[in-house]
Amino acid sequence: MLKKLRSLTRGDRLPLLLSAGILALGMLVMTARLPVLYDVQQRLEWLAYDLRMRLTIPAQEGFDPQVVVVDVDEKSLAAEGHWPWPRRRIADLVKALGSAGAAVIAFDSTYPEAERNPAEEVLIARGSSLDPALRAALSAETTALDPDRILAAALAANPVVLGFTFTGANVPGKGSLPASTVHYEGDIDRVSFLRMQTPVGNLQVLQEAATAGGFFTVLPDRDGVIRRIPMVIRSGDRLYASLALESMRLVLGADAVTVVTRPVGDSERIDHISIGGMLDLPTDGEGQVVIPFRGPSPQFLYLSATDVLHGLFDPGLLEGAVVLVGATAEGMKDLRATPVQAVYPGVEVHATAISSLFGAGFPVRPAWGLGADVAILAISGLAAMTLFTRLGPLAAIMAALLLLGGVTGLNVWLWSAKQLVLSLAAPIISLVGIAFVHISFRFLAEARSRRGLKEAFGQYVPVTLVEEMYRDPEKDFGFEGESRDMSVLFADIRSFTAISEALEPPALKQFLNAYFTPITEIIFRHQGTIDKYVGDMVMAFWGAPVRDPEHQQHAVEAALDMLLALPALSEQFERRGWPAVRIGIGLHSGPMNVGDMGSSFRRAYTVIGDAVNVSSRLESLTKYYGVSMLVSNTTREAVKGIAFRRLDRVRVVGKMEPTDIYEPICAEAELQPARAAELAAHEDAMRAYFEADWDTASTAFAALAATHPQTPVYRIFIERIAALRDQQGPGWSGVYEHTSK
Repeated sequence: MLKKLRSLTRGDRLPLLLSAGILALGMLVMTARLPVLYDVQQRLEWLAYDLRMRLTIPAQEGFDPQVVVVDVDEKSLAAEGHWPWPRRRIADLVKALGSAGAAVIAFDSTYPEAERNPAEEVLIARGSSLDPALRAALSAETTALDPDRILAAALAANPVVLGFTFTGANVPGKGSLPASTVHYEGDIDRVSFLRMQTPVGNLQVLQEAATAGGFFTVLPDRDGVIRRIPMVIRSGDRLYASLALESMRLVLGADAVTVVTRPVGDSERIDHISIGGMLDLPTDGEGQVVIPFRGPSPQFLYLSATDVLHGLFDPGLLEGAVVLVGATAEGMKDLRATPVQAVYPGVEVHATAISSLFGAGFPVRPAWGLGADVAILAISGLAAMTLFTRLGPLAAIMAALLLLGGVTGLNVWLWSAKQLVLSLAAPIISLVGIAFVHISFRFLAEARSRRGLKEAFGQYVPVTLVEEMYRDPEKDFGFEGESRDMSVLFADIRSFTAISEALEPPALKQFLNAYFTPITEIIFRHQGTIDKYVGDMVMAFWGAPVRDPEHQQHAVEAALDMLLALPALSEQFERRGWPAVRIGIGLHSGPMNVGDMGSSFRRAYTVIGDAVNVSSRLESLTKYYGVSMLVSNTTREAVKGIAFRRLDRVRVVGKMEPTDIYEPICAEAELQPARAAELAAHEDAMRAYFEADWDTASTAFAALAATHPQTPVYRIFIERIAALRDQQGPGWSGVYEHTSK
């Protein structure tokens, strides 16, 4: 390795050393669990875990008939009343489930407090005022009317697992815990059991009547997401089984479950849990299993509790099934965050665990998982370092993607096919880090070459041209000069002379900078190239250096956005004590010469030609017509989705050929009905004007001027028609010749 390092150039040696450092740090974080870094890695691991689980959930064909959820849902609360329900109603529910043939009835809830006896309530409330005979009768029925004893009788007559929980709150425990059915032959203090000290159990009369009891405590990871479920928990010197584990124990008819451990140094780690020797359940070292979620809820058959109470269900659905009684109603506080759904019923977590105990199995983190993680990290990292030192940037990116795909594919295959849980985030992070270092150094080397190109040409060639030249130096950019069909735009601030006289030079400079910045951003956003700024004028073109077959469309859209930006810009200016800004825009499309032009002292990438002059003349004509923008017919014909108003047919100064000129209004989809009607009436008036139908045209323009007095163009045509009535003879072409620039 040292010989290899010495043979590398200095530019290759540094990224290799940095990559080795990244690889070593990744292995150290995994094995030594470095503070902070391990927490970050663990959170990323959770994200990768969640994504992997969501992407690999197999398609389910129907519900698992072995597990059914009886749900205290909104429908049940509306029909039976608010929770908690009377014990008599719970007893009726147990009887209905038992009569339907449920193999086990498991409660995802606790009953730690006694319910008031209605007979005792009457005796206490009425006391001596009661008729002695009635008081004696009520006293005799006190035991028979005790709601807890009624429920206890129903529990005793059916295979019921009552749920209990543990809380981390610093409060005394309450209720009674069931007898432990978890056996461990060894020193319990040497085993890394999860420990919980504050139980919340059930009334003793209820727990003693029930067949068994199991905890439904679920411990989320530090990001609040439920990914694992404990199968055993230690409280004091006793071990307790989970609701799912106890339910399966009753299904199998086993007397107990046994914890089997393996030595790890001076302690013992849980290897698996045996249910009566009939089923071995591999767990992690603390007795937890990964929950193999089947998908977003519901993944099991849900029956409304009120339907069960009233017999509105098919009893055959419960025959031989484990029935979980839980709640999904709002406010019942049994909704959890899981990898497959942000709000997931807690009861379905236990249903998934029970379903997996029936045969699907659980993904497991093997005892050799850390060693496998380190080996995968080392092999993939060394392979990346070897490849990246020999490849260019693009090839290195492809190699990185292949390595990432290989590591991810292996991890997902082990998860899906073998149910093995191995780290995914750690090798991906390390590979990305190593790839970033090598590829960055490669790109930095190319960036130095690019900077040299920019330094050579950036003073007189637009940046877009430089970038395109760098990517494809053989492409024709018209750098030597060529004729192209393009669009060119001129934009000028109205009354700029008055503005410049009103502002001091520093303020005028700030004014222009504040104006040019958003206008330039709009032009760039629509693929335009800034040619130059001359005082208050902006010149831009489309179609070079990169050819643009839709240059007319992009140019008109940019011009409309420039006009739309002016109101907000004027508000900013007025707040700073500056005049509001108005502009005139001229836009023409046609053949023009583009290229690198100038002298040996200074050069520029620019456009010249007759089409450029036409655009400049159109900008000047916006003042005459009282509009903000004018475009030529050659531009108008290539634009789609924009509403236009034809304003005139003119011959501008310096050009013999006439051109129709138009005012872009807005996108056709944004055109209001009233505006559309005005444009249609205007077009009818223009048609009459070009046909020399002076009376019709004059009447039409007069009507438009009356309803739209703020539009100067209507008055222009009224005055022009009045002059043309006497002057215009046969052969009228409709061309109006402008004699000033």
